[in-house]
Amino acid sequence: MTDQKRGNPTKLKDIIEKLDKYKYSDKGEKTGTNIRNAYEKILESISLEEAHNKVDFDETQHVIIMFTDGIYNSGGNPKGIVGQIREKVIRDKKDREKYLDLYAFGVGEDIEKEKMDEWVSKRDTNEKYFFILPNMEEVEETLDKMLDEGTSMALCGLYKSYSDSELKSSMRLTYPWLIKIVITYNGNTANCIGSLVTPRFILTAAHCFRFDDVNDQIKLEALNSKDIQIPGVEKFYLHEKFNTTKKQDKGITEFYEYDVALIQLTEGVKISPDLRTICVPCTEEAHAALQLPASEASCAKHREMLLDSDLMNAHFITHDALTSKKPKQQVLIKQNQWRDDCIEQTTKILNVEKEKAEEMFTDKFLCTGGETPNFIDDISCKGDSGGPLVVEKNRLFQVGIISWGLKDICEDEMEKVDGRDFHIHLFDPEVQNFLQKYLGDEEIDTPLNFF
Repeated sequence: MTDQKRGNPTKLKDIIEKLDKYKYSDKGEKTGTNIRNAYEKILESISLEEAHNKVDFDETQHVIIMFTDGIYNSGGNPKGIVGQIREKVIRDKKDREKYLDLYAFGVGEDIEKEKMDEWVSKRDTNEKYFFILPNMEEVEETLDKMLDEGTSMALCGLYKSYSDSELKSSMRLTYPWLIKIVITYNGNTANCIGSLVTPRFILTAAHCFRFDDVNDQIKLEALNSKDIQIPGVEKFYLHEKFNTTKKQDKGITEFYEYDVALIQLTEGVKISPDLRTICVPCTEEAHAALQLPASEASCAKHREMLLDSDLMNAHFITHDALTSKKPKQQVLIKQNQWRDDCIEQTTKILNVEKEKAEEMFTDKFLCTGGETPNFIDDISCKGDSGGPLVVEKNRLFQVGIISWGLKDICEDEMEKVDGRDFHIHLFDPEVQNFLQKYLGDEEIDTPLNFF
């Protein structure tokens, strides 16, 4: 981790690869367990952090997790080194206890419980810091329980992969930020999807609403599991520049620039492995997830990282994901010279001149769909509107909102190559201003920190 902060990301990649390959059981019959030395290495690491930047060090929450049976035959008891770590971070100040979390997992049949209990945090909270598990197989489930980070926004974009059997038995998806939105008016029903972007806000498309809709007409449910309860709607906000009739004088009956909306919940949801937020670019939370140094914190850098190819791999999730044979829809975001393909297809399908197609498909949209060498994009269907278009870089980041398409062909696989979908571009400055106005409001709990 310190190598990464010194500007050598390749070493971080090497470390992750080694961790992926490491097997806890590989120690076999080897002797010489030195737990004290492990804590000494941790103390050395955080001391380097303190020396490098004392201000950042004082604002960093240090989390140490030890997996061991607690048995050592060299180095001696690590209790003293753990005490030095406490002193380094907390400095006998009660208000600094929150900056250090010391966890220990006792793994195996013979555990030195009394000794290990001396190495964990003892804060006056209901949180558990010492776990005893018979084997490493049970560690993943326990870690999921630990990742109930309440109002913490630092772990956006994390998702859990389920096997096919787990999906069928639990009816869970791997994407815990998806929210189904049902709006009822005059006996009619509109279905959309949104994404949880903070515990208090859902991001979706403005065209899902009418300006005279009322909160009671909007029902929400987690697409991940019907057992999860979502609070009611307090308010909803449409982008002030969203106006479908704006270009009627140019023969464009429906225009979808700024097709973005936010739903504010009556209270924040409880974050858990089954319900958490997706990463929103141009925020400190997304910056941490991208593992970039503070000196590179900018929207331009995030765009460079997340949209770094003329044909950018991305995907979205269908509205009927729990029952669909293929919930994950793979697409390529068309940029630069490939963007012209979207213009050409718009002129062909809608039978309009190129100038009119360019008026409809402005640079405030991202485009997916169609055929590229060895790949045919999936196409969105009715009910997918408002859902997130996401890119994976370490975690999942939302770069667009499903807005409109050229024609409804999702039921016909043979015609899929003709379709094009257009998504609200989250990097557009005026979209960013709208998001920051509400998601960055410090008067509302758990705001995002925008650049």
